[in-house]
Amino acid sequence: MDSYVVNRFLSHKDATKVVCGGTTGNIVARELGQEIEVDLSTMLDDVPPVGKLEGVDLVAEGVLTLKKVIAILKKYGVDAESIPHGKDGATLMARMLAESEEITLMVGQRINPFYQNPSLPFDMSVRHNLITELVSILEKAGKKVTVEYF
Repeated sequence: MDSYVVNRFLSHKDATKVVCGGTTGNIVARELGQEIEVDLSTMLDDVPPVGKLEGVDLVAEGVLTLKKVIAILKKYGVDAESIPHGKDGATLMARMLAESEEITLMVGQRINPFYQNPSLPFDMSVRHNLITELVSILEKAGKKVTVEYF
């Protein structure tokens, strides 16, 4: 379904487009015939660096970035003016979400083999739990949120 989902994602011409997750970023890059350009200057101790793809506003890592986005929205609220400026993926994503009235999350359900590592501090439900928490925060702030699972 990669081509279908990527084409659907890109078809929203006027929408801000964020790709969240390394595997997802690689799929989008492959479908676009591009390579992700990683910007190491955007890396923080707790947030991986962002990437760049033509036609996509932000390419960020998944679980760690989402956890930080949620922390930012809880601390500063879902108000772009309250969120500090920064060039890391979590701050950029939090600001983009705060600036949007309607948000569509296209969430993959494929199991990432990386998550099977028993030394990791989270389990497979982490992605679902993060999405659920993010949606709750955004909806409480009056955002119209649609979640589509693939």
